[in-house]
Amino acid sequence: MPKIADIQETPNPNAVKFILKEPVSFGTSHSFDSSDKAKDDKLAASLFEVGDVVSVFYMDKI
Repeated sequence: MPKIADIQETPNPNAVKFILKEPVSFGTSHSFDSSDKAKDDKLAASLFEVGDVVSVFYMDKI
């Protein structure tokens, strides 16, 4: 699992931005609106397991 470098608030009070220490998507974005759709994505599936997560979006900073 990637290491977290920083956590930032977003304009959406229900969303949080995690800044990671290494790339995780290698140029593509990933979006999941349910744990079922994320079951084949190790990172997204792990985030849904945290609890009360309703969607996951991630991409590398370009």
